[in-house]
Amino acid sequence: MAKRGKAEKVIDGVIATPKSGNSKTGQVAATYVSQDSCPKSCPLMGSGCYAETGPISWSTTNRVNGHNLNPTKLAITEALKIASLPGDRKLRVHVVGDAKTPMAAFIVGRAMVEYHKRSGFKAWTYTHAWRDVPVASWQGAEVLASCENSDQVKQANKLGYSAAMVIERHNTNKVHNVDGLKVVPCPQQTTDGATDCAKCGVCMGSSKAKGLTVAFAIHGAAKKKALKAITN
Repeated sequence: MAKRGKAEKVIDGVIATPKSGNSKTGQVAATYVSQDSCPKSCPLMGSGCYAETGPISWSTTNRVNGHNLNPTKLAITEALKIASLPGDRKLRVHVVGDAKTPMAAFIVGRAMVEYHKRSGFKAWTYTHAWRDVPVASWQGAEVLASCENSDQVKQANKLGYSAAMVIERHNTNKVHNVDGLKVVPCPQQTTDGATDCAKCGVCMGSSKAKGLTVAFAIHGAAKKKALKAITN
């Protein structure tokens, strides 16, 4: 769970922290946005999304969530918050949230690219809106399509996205073939915490360069619910 300072307030459904304390991400900057920014097509919304259970749900998700918040306004607020970050570490965008329209992706993607330019540190995120938002809308930002199976990965790849895929469990920590895809298991999940996002670069461009799909094993308090959601 991220540890945020007192100054990090919710502004119009958005939180941005200069240093997350999340054990998976490590010490990276991070943004959290109302789930009004998420596409309704996401199968995990209300059905096992990690952001809706455990400490993050009451410490963060419940704080940023609102009713009928405009995705463009959310994106503008998030972009302004990204611009205000000190830029002294990598940036994980949308620990909670997404950009479900081309305009929202354009605004957030441009802010991510600018963050990288001014700081030298990568910004990266994942999106369930890859079917509706052209990859070009992200302005060259590091974005992985969030997929639930290999067929979706192939669809996302055809649309120009690199992809991440959720699976039930990791059977190996090596790059392996799944339905013709080169899949790399998330290093953080397969090294007993020896690495984290701050130390790893697989989701920040290297997977695309090597033609890899990143695999994440479903975890958390709602694991059974999430598995049911992605297999229906």
